[in-house]
Amino acid sequence: MVFSFISKIIRLIAVLCWLAVTIPFLWSICWIRPFHAILRKLGCPIHLLPLDIAQRYVSTGMLYVASIKVESFDTQNVPLYEPVVFVMTHSSNLDGFAILGHCPVTPKFIFKKEMLYTVPPMAWLMWILGHIPIDRSNRESALKSLKNAGKKIKIYSRSIAIFPEGRRSPNGELLPFKKGGFHLAKEAEIKIIPTLISGGNELWPPKSFFSKAGTISVRYLPAIENDGSDTVDELLEKVRNKIIEGQKKYTTNKSSVSKHSFLIDIMPGTIFLVTLFSTIKYFFF
Repeated sequence: MVFSFISKIIRLIAVLCWLAVTIPFLWSICWIRPFHAILRKLGCPIHLLPLDIAQRYVSTGMLYVASIKVESFDTQNVPLYEPVVFVMTHSSNLDGFAILGHCPVTPKFIFKKEMLYTVPPMAWLMWILGHIPIDRSNRESALKSLKNAGKKIKIYSRSIAIFPEGRRSPNGELLPFKKGGFHLAKEAEIKIIPTLISGGNELWPPKSFFSKAGTISVRYLPAIENDGSDTVDELLEKVRNKIIEGQKKYTTNKSSVSKHSFLIDIMPGTIFLVTLFSTIKYFFF
């Protein structure tokens, strides 16, 4: 019990220090974003744009120091050179980091506009990096923003990620879907990839302060064709049914929590902290 608590403390400190280093780093390179348009015209693949690579490494590193491994399945279902809409299950704050760090492409997330005021350093950074804030309290404004985002997907060939449940599931079970993201998908007329994220709820459930070491699984189901002929309700139902089928097929009772020893679980975070403080001492003391 004592070792478990110490492990949680060390990994939490490592995560906070990682974010304290990398968030300012991302802010410092935001000026690169206008040059993405030039790089795209020169033929640079979307998933190799500098800010996308930076977000990938920041997310991967955060999970690494927290001793959280991500296993990705059926990544061949994710096209690298055409935009798609990822419709994903959501039960933990770890879900977004798992996708940003390990998805073959770096999608842009839809997030709540109120986050710009509740968590400004992170949310404003997300907005500058191209993620899309939506005002869910104003239905007309939200729909307009989603439809505009759908048009931009075609122009910039960017993939979008949505959590259709609208919030984290408290117990990992699928919640009712909201229609907003499906208005975007219908407007964009691009393929939809239902995506199952499991394990995060067990490692870091809502209202929990500490995360556990362990493994998150991400499975990309076959793409659903979307030519705009389905209504929003039909599209929602089609995607939801695929996700339910996937959960029945792939969900197991296997625990996601690490079974490694205390020392193995704290090793990544400890290595990072020792390296960080040694560097600070060398340059500043």
